[in-house]
Amino acid sequence: MQDARVDAILDVIAQSASLDRSRLVPDVTLDELGVTSLTLIETVFEIESRFDVEISVDGVLMKPEVTLRDLLVRIIGAIDAKAGGSAASPAVGA
Repeated sequence: MQDARVDAILDVIAQSASLDRSRLVPDVTLDELGVTSLTLIETVFEIESRFDVEISVDGVLMKPEVTLRDLLVRIIGAIDAKAGGSAASPAVGA
């Protein structure tokens, strides 16, 4: 079963980046989606606001080969860390 938080995050990404939700599959790169660094930062700000967390958007997330899965792992890890939970990989369906 997919983590409900992943669905909420994907909805934010689709809306913020003006993307069709069906294009958001785990192994697609942000570059393939046409997500610019500015769009990524704006999207992360929206997610931070919605989930009341801080997400580091360091050099790793700014590389063109970063996948949607990489981004989701970073976001879910931040949410889990704030909640005091484990930083296990989220269940990301294809």
